[in-house]
Amino acid sequence: MLIELEEILEIYKDSHEVILCGDMNASMQRATERDQLLQNFIKETQLIVTEKQGEANTLLHHNGKFTSKIDYFFVQNTNDLNIENIYIHDMNCLNCSDHTLITMKLKTNITRKHMTIKKSHYTAKTKWEKCDVSMYRKEINRRTNDFYN
Repeated sequence: MLIELEEILEIYKDSHEVILCGDMNASMQRATERDQLLQNFIKETQLIVTEKQGEANTLLHHNGKFTSKIDYFFVQNTNDLNIENIYIHDMNCLNCSDHTLITMKLKTNITRKHMTIKKSHYTAKTKWEKCDVSMYRKEINRRTNDFYN
């Protein structure tokens, strides 16, 4: 997986501002073998974690006793991005994952282009039996509206 990401970064590094984000299943603070692989990859590709990300944990282990920070936003250069904030949300009953929601708010100008939409082959598997669906929909609508206001 890291090889593919490295190829993508190499292709787009001179023409785009690349933001690598998500569940890395490794930590920038620990020293396990998996953590070292991520840390070396980030160093070799000259990506950085912005200071706006903070230190809050993003994973709550299913046993409720173990937490970790394994979800990140990595960027090439914070000088070229207008990052307003990165927010690690608190765990709540609407979240059907063992990860907290982490969001980045950017100020940017986007030019709309005509594009062909390709169908994704990935299907997310939400554990609907673990959440109140109507409450979940209301919260998603509320939070989505926050982005437009």
